[in-house]
Amino acid sequence: MKSEFLGYETLIIFDDYNTKNILLHNIDEVYDICKTLKNDDSTFEIEYQKKYQLENGEILYGEKKYLTIPNKSVPKIYNSTQRDIKVGKDVVIVNPSNLYECFLDDNVFIGPFCEVQKGVKIGKNTRIQSHTFICELVTIGKDCFIGHGVMFVNDLFSEGGPSGDSSKWKETIIENNVSIGSNATILPVSICENVVVGAGSVVTKDIVESGIYAGNPARFIREIK
Repeated sequence: MKSEFLGYETLIIFDDYNTKNILLHNIDEVYDICKTLKNDDSTFEIEYQKKYQLENGEILYGEKKYLTIPNKSVPKIYNSTQRDIKVGKDVVIVNPSNLYECFLDDNVFIGPFCEVQKGVKIGKNTRIQSHTFICELVTIGKDCFIGHGVMFVNDLFSEGGPSGDSSKWKETIIENNVSIGSNATILPVSICENVVVGAGSVVTKDIVESGIYAGNPARFIREIK
């Protein structure tokens, strides 16, 4: 007895067991349908089987098959964490902050919403205020103060954009007793001891003499009295 292929009887399971039944001529159409559905789950679970109708009107089904489709509208969420860090005594870290594979010496303070990346070293009694980003290849000495929202940079975009090759990144060294004001940007440089960098400054060159520096680019303003 002849049969007519009617399509794919398809069940879409999503958003905590909500379902949608639909007959598709091509199972690949299910991908576009999933894009239209609100789903807080990470996947769509699909059950489908071929549907036939015999000449006498009887309905037959093929073998049931299964398909999982990732829900690309659900973002991947990673929580901030402190992973594989080495610390001295009396270190304080205020969450949420993200620190990994770095070293914090005695009595270091890390305020909230900071990120301190792999290989960073921070010396004794140094305070890092909130919203500061300290990238790889940065060393900060002891008795330093890093204000709110200070950004350290290790990639100069020398090839027209971010370099995925860490061998092309450059290091920054901040010596002891350096204070950096809020929202300053520190490019790969060396800053000697006993320096103040004003808020909002952009440090583009090495600072080799103690004093107060400010501006974009940062320039010597005066000696510290």
